[in-house]
Amino acid sequence: MSRLYPLYLILFFFLVGGNLRAETYTNPRHINTSEFASLYDHAIVVDSRSRLEYDVLHIKNAVHIPAGTMVGEDLDRLLEQSPHRPIVFYCNGAN
Repeated sequence: MSRLYPLYLILFFFLVGGNLRAETYTNPRHINTSEFASLYDHAIVVDSRSRLEYDVLHIKNAVHIPAGTMVGEDLDRLLEQSPHRPIVFYCNGAN
């Protein structure tokens, strides 16, 4: 029997300015699924789990960037595409 792990959601809001660098990311916090549902249409969703977990099941329109390979430039690219949208990260690890 497979075990289902809870998904952990973290919301990051960003300072919007002329220089969008990883260092500008502010106010990380955990959110619940209800809050995530209210943000879904306006957020960039990043699945930070393994490729296998992502391939088996992921949130629709989620961007896959595994936590072990994620660098600031990955987040900079997301912000350049949509600088005013919050980014929500999710994984199945412990907080």
